Amino acid sequence: MQFQLYSQLLKLDLSNDDLLQMYYVLYYDLKQEDKDMAENIAKLIEIREKAKIELRKLLFNIKNSIQASAVGTAVLNFLPVFLKLDYLARNTFNNLNLKVCYEKEKKNIKLYYQTLYNQDIPSSTLDVLFKHKNKLESLP
Repeated sequence: MQFQLYSQLLKLDLSNDDLLQMYYVLYYDLKQEDKDMAENIAKLIEIREKAKIELRKLLFNIKNSIQASAVGTAVLNFLPVFLKLDYLARNTFNNLNLKVCYEKEKKNIKLYYQTLYNQDIPSSTLDVLFKHKNKLESLP
């Protein structure tokens, strides 16, 4: 159960990082006349930065709580690398625009649902994930 939760949280973290990077690029490529858009993207960046910190705390706590064998330890250490490489391979050549960001936001929220409803999750982790999901779903 812990390994599955750990891998799903890693996927959420990678998705969050990808969106965060896209928002930073969009933000710094905006013209000065686009103040409303800059404010909206700045809000998204703030939400994603907070989610990043909280997801990384959850990952750290889960990784430290797992009593793993030598094989389990190897999996815990290399799983983030493999998932990141997979994510990079799938997302490196995406066009950067708001439509792509919107589609990735929808996929990110779907990842939250998959994580929340597919397993037994500690209540503290559940609270954090529900808070993120609700905040993201309330965005325009």
